[in-house]
Amino acid sequence: MIGQAAKLWAEALGSVIDGEFDVLTKADAAQLRQDAAEAPDGTRIVTLYDRTDHQRATPLLVLTVGKTDDVTIDARQLRKFLAQ
Repeated sequence: MIGQAAKLWAEALGSVIDGEFDVLTKADAAQLRQDAAEAPDGTRIVTLYDRTDHQRATPLLVLTVGKTDDVTIDARQLRKFLAQ
């Protein structure tokens, strides 16, 4: 009985992950990071949205990540984000 319940939970979890997320292997993620770091200026923009903002119309926070993985952010934007 417990083994069957665990199997059902695993199948349900797998279904949710497959339906809601794009799954990357660690190797793929590492390659994407390396490619971004080797970009001409190495700058990446990371935009955070609320999960209910399906149209991605209102960003909560925008981070500029440099080649050294240092993050630059507008202090006003950070205060606004923290006040929510």
